[in-house]
Amino acid sequence: MFIRLGQPSDSTPQYTPSGSGADFQQPLLVNHIAQSNTPTPSTAPSREGSSGLLSFQAAILADNRTRVTAHFHGRRVVWDSSLAPWMHARALGYLGTLQHMSRLIERLSKGEPIKVVALGGSVTHGHGLRRMPRDFKGSWSRVVFDWIAQTWPNAKHTYINGAVPATGIEFFSHCLSHQSPADVDLIMLEFSVNSQPNERSNIVHLELLTRRIHAMRPHNPAAIVTVHYFGCWTGTERCKELSWLASPQRNFDLVAQYYDFPSVSMRNALDVEQQSRDHDRTTHFGLSNFSKDHNHPNNLGHQMMGDVVIYLLLLAAARLDEHDSALPPWPPSLPIAMVQENQGELEFMCSFGQQLAPYITANSGFEFVEFDPAQTNRQSKKPGYLSLTSGSSIDISMRADLVHKSLTLNYLKSYDVRMGRGVLTCHGGCSCRPHKLGAMFDGKDPLRMSIMWAHTIILDSTKPTSPQQTQASRKGNCTIRIVTSPTETDQAGAQQQTKFKLLGMIVNRPASRALFENGIRGLWTSDGFL
Repeated sequence: MFIRLGQPSDSTPQYTPSGSGADFQQPLLVNHIAQSNTPTPSTAPSREGSSGLLSFQAAILADNRTRVTAHFHGRRVVWDSSLAPWMHARALGYLGTLQHMSRLIERLSKGEPIKVVALGGSVTHGHGLRRMPRDFKGSWSRVVFDWIAQTWPNAKHTYINGAVPATGIEFFSHCLSHQSPADVDLIMLEFSVNSQPNERSNIVHLELLTRRIHAMRPHNPAAIVTVHYFGCWTGTERCKELSWLASPQRNFDLVAQYYDFPSVSMRNALDVEQQSRDHDRTTHFGLSNFSKDHNHPNNLGHQMMGDVVIYLLLLAAARLDEHDSALPPWPPSLPIAMVQENQGELEFMCSFGQQLAPYITANSGFEFVEFDPAQTNRQSKKPGYLSLTSGSSIDISMRADLVHKSLTLNYLKSYDVRMGRGVLTCHGGCSCRPHKLGAMFDGKDPLRMSIMWAHTIILDSTKPTSPQQTQASRKGNCTIRIVTSPTETDQAGAQQQTKFKLLGMIVNRPASRALFENGIRGLWTSDGFL
């Protein structure tokens, strides 16, 4: 097996348009690239003489698991799932035509190699596994890849894990080319945990990500599937009445329905089931059985997540054999964007961790760290510039041609009571209204989240009043300054509540001021102005 672990690049970031089929850039945070070690058959299976889908039978095993026996493309597949048949039925949130999936299966059946990418947060990163190996064996997306490699062997099948723990969809929608190659064939997305429930920004970012995936290879776009875990854990007291509603799943599914890609859900499959059985720890499907910390799936939970995707692939194989002539024209054309700002050319510049260094022109009190001092889990790095004291400041300077565009600053936001805030101001060749960057969630927040938060502002150019200012503006002296301060919630403990960690920045295309002023949280946060 070929393995390469990608680390954030220390090189000076370059402004590279990354939305229209750019090559896979130096990865920011890609964790793992592997190739299948399953030998390629000497001859690829042929569809000639195949009688199509002879059977697709689901039998219930003694422990309420499912055994699926399928005949398609001249082969017989027997697969044991960790879920009961009715759970698979519930897990299918949206199927659509399955045309992308069916054509993926057709390529696999011809013996062609495919490239599989998994994007998401800590769940996709493999957190919750009893022992997390470097090659992500046992994680839900690796379960899917290994099944594909076993069912359609090819030594050139490739798996890429581009997940970033504690990170929501905003990062991936802007920095896709850093986390995925352009020639990806199957891309699996998991964003329900680190996205705020019932926010319109979920629609904005998933649509943007979908359109950028299509733009990477418009003549043969990748198959996309969204895989939902839980948005709020029914195992915690505060979420027992909210679990079904406190999820961004319905926002994401609106995009899946519009762009015709499937959606599967662990919440759909297990939430009601575990509520009725959670008091009985001997049951196979209680929350305590598939999650140890109510936040991440354990080994069984990862297997379950992988199984709902495998079942979907089997359905796609059935659809190909039975309804190939009924599939829509290929390649599909993109519809008009749901959100106007997602229409047209998409350009971004992403800089994270030490990639920020070339832009930092002044620094007092911030230190670059890969792990927080109090972080006990060293499985995943969280590189960024950390301050633990009030009054620390950091200046980020950019070229003049970046003004009139939106700038997204990414920082750590957490339930941790040590978190403070940053006050952002603009200087030099650009201007903006002061913003406050709150780094602590409301103490009543039931999710106990620590995630990479996004706060977007509009940069306006400053009109020069002298030849000297004109020259300075042309040289690009647009400076963003962040000064740390305590939170406003408890001034008595101000000295303890000053932690602020800057993780990165994204310079976007020109943004709509109307959308900005509406304050869509996550894209434009609800922290508000000073």
